Amino acid sequence: MEVCPQKAISQNDTGVSIDRKLCQVCGTCAEFCPVNALEKAGKEFSATELLEQIEKDKVFFKESRGGVTFSGGEPLLQHVFLANVLEECCHRKIHTCLDTSGYAASDVVERVARWTNLFLFDLKVVDDQKHKDYTGFSNQLILKNLRLLDTSGVPLIIRIPLVPGLNDSKEDIRQAGEFIRSLKHIMRVDLLPYHDIAVQKYIRLNRLTETAGKKPPGQNWLDDIREQLAGFELNVSGGHAV
Repeated sequence: MEVCPQKAISQNDTGVSIDRKLCQVCGTCAEFCPVNALEKAGKEFSATELLEQIEKDKVFFKESRGGVTFSGGEPLLQHVFLANVLEECCHRKIHTCLDTSGYAASDVVERVARWTNLFLFDLKVVDDQKHKDYTGFSNQLILKNLRLLDTSGVPLIIRIPLVPGLNDSKEDIRQAGEFIRSLKHIMRVDLLPYHDIAVQKYIRLNRLTETAGKKPPGQNWLDDIREQLAGFELNVSGGHAV
């Protein structure tokens, strides 16, 4: 069975095997799978098609005082498409929200900010070396973009994904609290506690991570972090540990 240009998937006497290192996410295997065991997740839309889908919910936005949120993945990876859709949403009086890691060129962030009513901005860790260790990249551009957005006056909600043993030490939280307190337009800080819902998916993809085997922490852990951040005069929301 040769259905993949990169030959990432093959069949022999023992069954079908997938070499994830060769996979280029082209989707060919899903198109040719004889039993439909593989399928592509998601669908491609033109800007016009996407706006048609958004318009269908406009009546609900009006009743709930809500709007449309662009998330991902990282929506700024498709910033030209994103900016066009955001602009048109604003022209149609639809509230826009962007959920982002902030890792993009600053001119890109400035462009999409013109048409964004609210940012949900991830802040994983303030310490640059830790950020490099865990993500492979410096966070200096991210922090720069966060300051840039804060200066622009656009409303911001900071989201901190908390992973036990990675970014939850008192020093990590102190650095985050001090940095966020230096900003002027933060509506609140949302704590996103670690959960292991995706563990089985990672196992099937042969992509075990550093968090494999970690168990979600208890409520006391989250309460302690919330209390520490609240000490920086921040509005902190955390939901519940799971």
